[in-house]
Amino acid sequence: MTRYLSLVLLIFILSCDSENSVDCCTNIDTELSIHYINEAGENLVNSTEEFDQANIRIYFKDGEIFKYAYNNRLDLPNYHQVIDIDDQLVIRLFPSDLYEGEFSTTLIELTANLVDTIVTQFEFTNGVQAKKVWVNGKEMDHRHFTLLR
Repeated sequence: MTRYLSLVLLIFILSCDSENSVDCCTNIDTELSIHYINEAGENLVNSTEEFDQANIRIYFKDGEIFKYAYNNRLDLPNYHQVIDIDDQLVIRLFPSDLYEGEFSTTLIELTANLVDTIVTQFEFTNGVQAKKVWVNGKEMDHRHFTLLR
């Protein structure tokens, strides 16, 4: 048994290549946080049946068309999640990974009459990170923002 363990340890040590650089730190950080509010400053999501979170749809731009975003192999197959942060209902959105250069375009549909276009700029250093965000053509201060609707 000792010979077997010694052999396994020797193979493991010899298989290491100290000259080969390994990427130890792939960082995927693309999440956006959107807090939708009404004129009174109240949560818009789940405020009425029309704004029920079950009605939220996400679409990714693929070439010249927008496709419904769904992947049943993901923990969040609809690319979003509604979370409660200090009594504020916030949509965690994972924008499109169909890149056009360093940009992607995502539509978030709260209702049939309320659709926002989100353009995200990414940085591809040691993975992918969302760098800048525009909503309906207006640049946001950062990736976590409030929208009045």
